[in-house]
Amino acid sequence: MMGDSTNQQTGTTLMNSLVPGRCQTQITVALSDTLVGLNYGVLNRGKPWDEYTKDIQPDIVIVSVGAHITGANDTENEETYTAVINQVNDGMLAYQRDVNNNVTFAWKTQQPV
Repeated sequence: MMGDSTNQQTGTTLMNSLVPGRCQTQITVALSDTLVGLNYGVLNRGKPWDEYTKDIQPDIVIVSVGAHITGANDTENEETYTAVINQVNDGMLAYQRDVNNNVTFAWKTQQPV
């Protein structure tokens, strides 16, 4: 699970639900506010998604991004957000092709506040 604090919370919830089966340690939660390591807002915590993926070498990567990508206005915000999604998606496709064809990538939508 990779992304901002909302994805951390989702990852923690998932881990807690897996405690009875004792497999919660198979989940890793990584903080990456923008997924690409660029400062688009107030915070830019964590490493880019691909650095975590190369280090951890997971079978499944679930990413989420949203609140930390902001622009000067709504149009700029939407363009920046779309550019980040496209950059991460292109990187994921390249990772599957060049590094590990078996990894599964998924995008988690942002839960409402």
